[in-house]
Amino acid sequence: SELSDLSVPVRFEVDLHIPNFIKVAPEGLSLVPPDDFFSTNTTFDTVSTLKQREKDIVLGSPRRAELTVTIHLPQDAAVTSLPADEVVEGDFGTLAISFKSKDNLLELRRVLVTESPRITVSEYKKFRALAASLERLRDQKVLISSSQ
Repeated sequence: SELSDLSVPVRFEVDLHIPNFIKVAPEGLSLVPPDDFFSTNTTFDTVSTLKQREKDIVLGSPRRAELTVTIHLPQDAAVTSLPADEVVEGDFGTLAISFKSKDNLLELRRVLVTESPRITVSEYKKFRALAASLERLRDQKVLISSSQ
């Protein structure tokens, strides 16, 4: 990325080798999509735990966080089930999540846009519903089969 030009989104790539990334689940082998590197879902979870608020929540500047994860599956592995693509929209932001599989490549894409820097006490109930939707999407699994 060109870090001196603030109008251009920052882009970076990371190669990771993660042992035991694929887990054994009751449904078979599964892979849970990684959370975004910017911990936006975690932020929403943390500030939405109370049933009621007495003060506003300050989320910071509106932002857009995009994460595309490409996973190279072993040659003997195949995707057997992908979660449905989903878009969750609210007054405070939008989350779009998509899954693609071709040959031994699995692509997971997540776009999270936060639009409101502040959540007022009167808006908190709606914000809490959006945060619950994000948490539900976080628990999705990709099912995989392997000949091993």
